[in-house]
Amino acid sequence: MDKSLSLLGMACRAGKLALGHDAALDSLKRGKSSLIVICSDSSQRLVREFARSVDFYKSEAPVEKISATQEQLSAHLPKKVGVISVEDGGFADRFLQLSRQE
Repeated sequence: MDKSLSLLGMACRAGKLALGHDAALDSLKRGKSSLIVICSDSSQRLVREFARSVDFYKSEAPVEKISATQEQLSAHLPKKVGVISVEDGGFADRFLQLSRQE
C-alpha cells in the first residue's frame, strides 16, 4: 500500500487531487474526477453517498475504498482527509494498478 500512497502524495504535489469531502464532491460535479479514493475507516454512508453522486453526475470515476486508514493516507498528504478525488487519468490508472498489486 505504501507505493500507491506515495503516488497519491506525488499527485497532490502536482495539483491533481481534490482533498476532503467537499472538494472531492465538487470535483465530481465539475466532471474533473477520474477516481474517488475513500479510506478504510470512513463510514459506509460516505461510500454510498459518493457512489450515488457518481451515478447522479453520470461520471465514469470508480469509487475505491482502500485498506489504508486516514492516518496512513494523511502521512503522504498535507492534511488529514478520508476521501480524495484524483483528477488525472494517468495517476488514477497507476494508483489502481499499484493498489491491486499490494
